[in-house]
Amino acid sequence: MPKPSMFTDEQFKQFKNGEMAVAHSGLGLVYFRREKYDESAKELEAAVQGEATPDPSDFFVLGADYQNLGRFKEAADAFSRCGKLPGTLQDQCNQYATAALKEVPAAK
Repeated sequence: MPKPSMFTDEQFKQFKNGEMAVAHSGLGLVYFRREKYDESAKELEAAVQGEATPDPSDFFVLGADYQNLGRFKEAADAFSRCGKLPGTLQDQCNQYATAALKEVPAAK
């Protein structure tokens, strides 16, 4: 897509990055619903990487992906990041982060 003249290079870069994050988020959610947790995690990792205002639900589902893959430390990290963002998932994410951390010693 060519850069519209009304945007600076930086504005256009931010716009494209934001749209890519939305696309990766959507794909991640589709893969999650299809129980393809590894593919979902890859897409959601791309969605939140470098995003100035990541969507808490991306971290929530990413945490669920990691849990389903038995990657409990990473699940706890994703849930913790979700819990730091304002919104309706904040309390639930913090609870899940604590629960995932309890699973870390058991996973070997």
